[in-house]
Amino acid sequence: MNKKEILDTYKRMGKDERKESIELDSFSYGLIAVLALVLIFGSWNLIHGIKSYELMAIFSGYIASSSFYKFKNLKSKKFLYASILATSSTIASAIAFFFGG
Repeated sequence: MNKKEILDTYKRMGKDERKESIELDSFSYGLIAVLALVLIFGSWNLIHGIKSYELMAIFSGYIASSSFYKFKNLKSKKFLYASILATSSTIASAIAFFFGG
């Protein structure tokens, strides 16, 4: 297949690689922004003696869900391990948040 045939095939399938790439990149930039905010607010709270279990639960919940999705689709054990660790962290953080750990 030449380049034109490949592009025509993608057009018939309704796929736009550029659009898909931009959407994937946007999730990466969104994750970086969330991580930066968690670090800023978590550091602020730590400096002022405030516990930030909810921030950890939110961030590790994101990591758990995205890692599990990657494991489900890619079948790579590293994503399974990451999802198990992040789920454990999410549960521990939520318990600490709700019960004042």
